Amino acid sequence: MLIRDDIGIHLTCELVVEGETWPCLSHTIEHPDGLVLVDTGMIESTPELDEHFHPIVHPLPDELVQRVAQMIVEARDITLEAAKRALEIIAAEAGYGATAVDD
Repeated sequence: MLIRDDIGIHLTCELVVEGETWPCLSHTIEHPDGLVLVDTGMIESTPELDEHFHPIVHPLPDELVQRVAQMIVEARDITLEAAKRALEIIAAEAGYGATAVDD
């Protein structure tokens, strides 16, 4: 069973949007088969995107990268039930309480 301590939240990039800096977060999930990296940000950039958003990249520590067994980039790679549970745990960790996610 997934518990709150199984999920790590990592600042992997910052973007400038309309003059304000926005964080880009990636999540890791501890799993018996290895670490799962859930990347919700841009995987690849272009000079045009870089010029528009001025990204500041914060690479994951090597010790985490070496442990990654699976990477999830798109929602279709994870079951809806698992995604909802992960979001509930993340919301609780951020202080929003045990917020249920609607279907």
